[in-house]
Amino acid sequence: MKSEIELKKILKERFSFDEFKPGQLEILQSLFNQQDTLAILPTGGGKSLIYQFYGEIMQPRILIVSPLISLMQDQVNRMNYLGIKKAITINSSLDFSYRNYVIKNLDRYQYIFVSPETLSNNQVINRLMEVGIDLLVIDEAHCISQWGPDFRPEYLNLGQVKTDLGDPLTLMLTATANEKTRFDILNGLGFDKKRVKIIVNSIDRPNLFINCVDVHDENQKDETLFSILNKLNGSGIIYFSSKSKAEQVSQLINENTNKASLPYHGGMDALQRFKIQQQFMKDEIEIICATSAFGMGIDKSNVRFVIHYHFPANIQDYYQEIGRAGRDQLPCVSILLFNYSDINIHNGLIDNTYPDSSLIHYAYTHPNLLETFKDEKSQLIKFYYDHDYSELDLIELFKQRKSQKQQQLNQMLEYIQYQGCKREWLLNYFGDKKKHDLEFCCNNDSLFNNYLLVSDKLFETGHRTNQSMNWQDKLKKIFLLKN
Repeated sequence: MKSEIELKKILKERFSFDEFKPGQLEILQSLFNQQDTLAILPTGGGKSLIYQFYGEIMQPRILIVSPLISLMQDQVNRMNYLGIKKAITINSSLDFSYRNYVIKNLDRYQYIFVSPETLSNNQVINRLMEVGIDLLVIDEAHCISQWGPDFRPEYLNLGQVKTDLGDPLTLMLTATANEKTRFDILNGLGFDKKRVKIIVNSIDRPNLFINCVDVHDENQKDETLFSILNKLNGSGIIYFSSKSKAEQVSQLINENTNKASLPYHGGMDALQRFKIQQQFMKDEIEIICATSAFGMGIDKSNVRFVIHYHFPANIQDYYQEIGRAGRDQLPCVSILLFNYSDINIHNGLIDNTYPDSSLIHYAYTHPNLLETFKDEKSQLIKFYYDHDYSELDLIELFKQRKSQKQQQLNQMLEYIQYQGCKREWLLNYFGDKKKHDLEFCCNNDSLFNNYLLVSDKLFETGHRTNQSMNWQDKLKKIFLLKN
């Protein structure tokens, strides 16, 4: 076992960092002790460096399970840039011949990135079993709890995958996991909580200013949005629950502000989304108007603001999304625009997400038709049918999930309407015990008065801000903006 001094020397020489970020060294030491580990680190906390560093020291073969193709390819590209050439991704974007070549020559690679869906392929699993996996990494591990029973049911297979691979040392990584989610992750993977090292670092983002703003209707929401955008510089993401609304508001931003914007959502083809993503990453456009399809795996350090035009369905999605601002540790803003009628959007989504009992009954009495139906609900039923769920069990499961979704929505509304410190509420939700200075935390007063109350103690700019400045000048000072 290398000393901390030796590990820091490798960190500097190999990865060009002077110090480990909070939690990284503790997680690495747990892995060096061959301890299965669940690690909760904040967005931008350096999760990928952990398995790369472990690979540098131990030279194992590492399988990394990740939910998005863009996230996997980004990691491979970064590793290649660092000189780590034995990294590959297996996903649906590979053409047939190259995919077969990669699988056949899998023993040549040290880092193998796959989606959970890829691990449903027997050819891939059998080949992984042949070459052997020393470390299994499950990135965005909260998906086991949050997405598993819904749109990414393949996450529920990871416990069996782990068994098939001989129960290798396992590292579970996420930026958001309260006590229930941690239980779901460990339970879904078949772990006994007592034999897993759980490392929780504070998820607080002291450089992030958090606020929720009440608006009476959509017109006031648009006016407030345009007012904010005309006074903030830098890159930003605006989140929507509607594809059409994302497109509409993006056009309005181009017409009513001095910003350049493009929409981004799952209804676009992959090439179009990739081009828009690259324009945003290269600062060719300032604002992305996006659904939740955008964000995970987008490692852009200089996002200065995240605005929610529609609020997310749960606290974990919300904290993931606002965590995409200020990854460079410089001051950034999160603003949620709340109109009470937006609740109807989520109630409708909850009602329409799950197959009703009549569809489930029809599918179970005509199982041969499940192979021909490609819609989301039919595929969801097929997954559970193939995993030997009875019709009654499946009806009850979806009933429970709808109830859980409604509970999560209620928690989101509780947060929005909370009149005290938003940061304190969020930290309590995630079980984060970090102490913070209430004097400089967020509150629910008027939007620009909040900005004026923000102190350099929260947004450290290296110098004191003149308290007599008007709020526009103070914003420029705090956010290091140019005239």
